[in-house]
Amino acid sequence: MSELNTRKLAVAFAFVAFGLMVFGSVLNGSTFLTALIRGFEAALIFGICSLLFLRYLIDDGSDSSEAPPVDPDTVEEAPAGKEKS
Repeated sequence: MSELNTRKLAVAFAFVAFGLMVFGSVLNGSTFLTALIRGFEAALIFGICSLLFLRYLIDDGSDSSEAPPVDPDTVEEAPAGKEKS
């Protein structure tokens, strides 16, 4: 996952949090200004938390499934005539 994708996903989570908080607050009887303030707070908190969490999960470019590089001077060869099964 690239840095740009991480930011896009965090912004998307922030917009969803904003929308849900504003919609839910208005449905529960708060004024529109109060709902907007709550929505901005939810977007800020949820967006920052998701950005930090997603940055933690970013692959830094190293593939853990690859074998580490081997120094040819320290490699021991298997005896001839014995095969792995």
